[in-house]
Amino acid sequence: MKNKLLGLWGALSLLLLLVLSGCSLAEAAQGGEASGPHQLCGVYVTTEHVDTFDATGYFEDHPDQITNGGDIFIQDSAAYTGKLFFTKVPGQNGGEDRYVLDGPSGLLLLAVPVTETDGIPHYETYADPGVEGSFHTEIREDQGETRVEHMLEGTVTFPVSRDTFLCCFNPVYRGADGVFYLTGGSGISSQSEVESAFTHSENESYRVTEGAKAHTVSFDVKMIVQGQYPPKAYTVLYMSGDDKVISQESYTPETLPPQISPPQGTAYLLLETQRAVPPDTDPFKRQIVGSGDALTLLRPGELGFYLPREVPVSWPQKEAVP
Repeated sequence: MKNKLLGLWGALSLLLLLVLSGCSLAEAAQGGEASGPHQLCGVYVTTEHVDTFDATGYFEDHPDQITNGGDIFIQDSAAYTGKLFFTKVPGQNGGEDRYVLDGPSGLLLLAVPVTETDGIPHYETYADPGVEGSFHTEIREDQGETRVEHMLEGTVTFPVSRDTFLCCFNPVYRGADGVFYLTGGSGISSQSEVESAFTHSENESYRVTEGAKAHTVSFDVKMIVQGQYPPKAYTVLYMSGDDKVISQESYTPETLPPQISPPQGTAYLLLETQRAVPPDTDPFKRQIVGSGDALTLLRPGELGFYLPREVPVSWPQKEAVP
């Protein structure tokens, strides 16, 4: 797989100008405790770069540092990193709320705070269709201090092909007012004819003090991007307990049924996926699905990603023994 790291275009432009003008980057002295008013809580995956850095505004406000070769503090540039905000759209007929960005289309993975206990928030996972997400929290004592570790993880899948596929990972934060927003992130491009996967991670750590109590909070966001051969057809074989084929049905990714009903006597399913693969590669992938399980199949989704589709299986009732 051919990977290329793509940084923030605004930051790269700033760095180039600093080199040409003889300026140097410096870090301001820091102290005290971070209160975490703007908290990392997710990632927004796009297939195009999201540029939120106001390079023009930065240059206009710092002409002396640029023309005279002075120090430019990294913290100063943070104020010129723009934000794109998400709008919460209430779900209809009891459905899940949605978060919509007024900007480039993408796939959102988010940890949404729902309750709080002893100053520690509890979250639930929000994931757009096309993202398989999970979240968990670990609370432990470390040398007499409480550490709260939040971990949000997601997976997206794209088709393997000779064409370059670009994934950009834009960190999502929750402001003090509870509104979610993103800032421009970095990306990876992939050009591969074999199945592969790569991971992008974001993390943040800070201390929270409430009265005489304090604890450390860390938030880790991990997105796994995996490339799979494009499925051309699915064949479901209904197998008996003595491993004989009772019957079979075939579907394309575009014509998946809402439900599969195996005939009486089916002990398990054999799922055979026919894939578009390069020469000298087995086009068939086989998977056993046990009684009581569902099928998870891929169909084309938005932005070139696959959309996992769970197809329920209505397993036949076991025949009563006379």
